[in-house]
Amino acid sequence: MKLIKGNKVINATKKAYEVVYKHLGYKIYNNEKNDLTEQPNNEDKEGINTIGIDNITKAEIIEKLTEKGIEHNPRDKKEVLYRLMIEGD
Repeated sequence: MKLIKGNKVINATKKAYEVVYKHLGYKIYNNEKNDLTEQPNNEDKEGINTIGIDNITKAEIIEKLTEKGIEHNPRDKKEVLYRLMIEGD
């Protein structure tokens, strides 16, 4: 199945979508719909100043969480720490 978040389209299994990608803001992409008004865009859930998970390292995420005073476990996966950082904004 194809998933979309902003301009990024990826392939994943249904289970991967339910467990990981759904919580990261991905939506199921239907190739048959070509109407741009129905497709999600970057402004759906992300602000203009949001950093993409692929554009930041785990160490940088931990540094930002520490600066903001957000409790976190540095041993958590990057995706979990990223979600904490985004929700803290």
